[in-house]
Amino acid sequence: MMSRFRLPSPAMSVALVALFVALGGTGYAVTKLPNNSVGTVQLKNNAVTTAKVKNGSLVSADFKAGQLPVGPPGPAGPKGDAGPAGTGATLAYATALSDAATTTNSATLSTLGSTTITVPANTTATVVATFSAESVCTVGTRCVVRLFIDGNEMNPEDGTNFAFDTPAAAASAFSDFEAHSITRLRKDIGAGSHTITAQIQSIGAANFRLDDWTLIAVAYKQ
Repeated sequence: MMSRFRLPSPAMSVALVALFVALGGTGYAVTKLPNNSVGTVQLKNNAVTTAKVKNGSLVSADFKAGQLPVGPPGPAGPKGDAGPAGTGATLAYATALSDAATTTNSATLSTLGSTTITVPANTTATVVATFSAESVCTVGTRCVVRLFIDGNEMNPEDGTNFAFDTPAAAASAFSDFEAHSITRLRKDIGAGSHTITAQIQSIGAANFRLDDWTLIAVAYKQ
């Protein structure tokens, strides 16, 4: 006797279709992942190899410090401009000197020698001047050396109260030369050229003789 083929019931058909769709959906999820669904947890160790990295796609920020090799040093750049001189820096220097002997017994102030110092633009300086010489002062009261800048006496302004040399207790002779020196300064000297002079005079009709003298002026930035 021949058996009869029976179609599945409607309920069975619905169940089979649902199973097919479910199985098809699972396969889709494996091959088509949603955006932003894979992170460090899903990746296995050493899963990303060089074949999976696009050439030229990584930047230095992707590597730890010290991981990238250091390249050779580049060529030296151009030399920068010199910075401004600091306070106390030497701005200028000037000298005058003579090995010829000079003698005076005049109470009138007279110039023995001078030098010119130039303070650079846009700076203010303290100018320090030093005068040294062999000297002898005979008879009279005292022998005076005074230092001036641009006609103004440098500090301290002692005028004729400062004795560069004085007669000895016993009568001095012109052979009694000794080395003496004086240092004076003036602050707030502006930019430009300035003349420093060494001037001499005799007080009380003293005989004042100078030899081998040197005048040195230095400008320091304030």
